[in-house]
Amino acid sequence: LDAQLEDTLKTRQKEYETALETKSQAERSLSQLKTLQEVGGASAEEVKEAETKLAQAQRDVDSYTVVNGQVQLTEQEKQQLENT
Repeated sequence: LDAQLEDTLKTRQKEYETALETKSQAERSLSQLKTLQEVGGASAEEVKEAETKLAQAQRDVDSYTVVNGQVQLTEQEKQQLENT
């Protein structure tokens, strides 16, 4: 169980770090599009799409239980591992 728990935590940590990177990229993209929009280089639709992507990326990040940058398993996840 300990090895399985450790593997699950490592996987979840990698997924969380990927979600953080995706969010960071979405923030940069939105910022760039807003700057372009100010000079007529991007449409309101493009900005809206970037805002939607950022919101989804934030939801993905928020779906993890994290303490000091480390993913924690929820009680439900711990129960599932114990029952396997």
